[in-house]
Amino acid sequence: TGKPERILVHKWRASEQTILVGAETIRADSPKLNVREWTGPDPLKLILSSSGNIDTGSFVKSTNNTAIVFTHNSGSYIPDAKKIVLKENLSSAMQISDYLYNTGFQSLFIEGGGKVLNHFINEGLWDEARIFKGPEYFRSGVLAPLISGIHVSKTVFSGSILEIYLKH
Repeated sequence: TGKPERILVHKWRASEQTILVGAETIRADSPKLNVREWTGPDPLKLILSSSGNIDTGSFVKSTNNTAIVFTHNSGSYIPDAKKIVLKENLSSAMQISDYLYNTGFQSLFIEGGGKVLNHFINEGLWDEARIFKGPEYFRSGVLAPLISGIHVSKTVFSGSILEIYLKH
């Protein structure tokens, strides 16, 4: 994607209270998950890491914000972040949603990765999907989640297409 798409994503981030990524995304991309291309508040950073094996120090310090890590590993040490231990026998997506609701958060922006997106989609815990499609097809890597919803819009940018779907 190009600069206009990046600015749009940062605008979306500024309108949300929380943003969620998986531990693999943190390890692979070291995202800042802030609104540096837009004005407004940074969303609260959330990380889903089943193992709890994640270094949040540089992530939190580079974003000037706190983070919450949701994990199944009660014995994990996660510096610079609040740890929420998830129950093994319940859906992680449902537990995260319940935690956010019970603590007064009304919005969640899930930015990735594929496992986290698929988990929330498969649990039916999504309202809207915003999908950028570029001109190149990759032969390897993480597959994009499959969405079955109501197609509501298509916007063409110079380097990509944005399609928006709503849940049935």
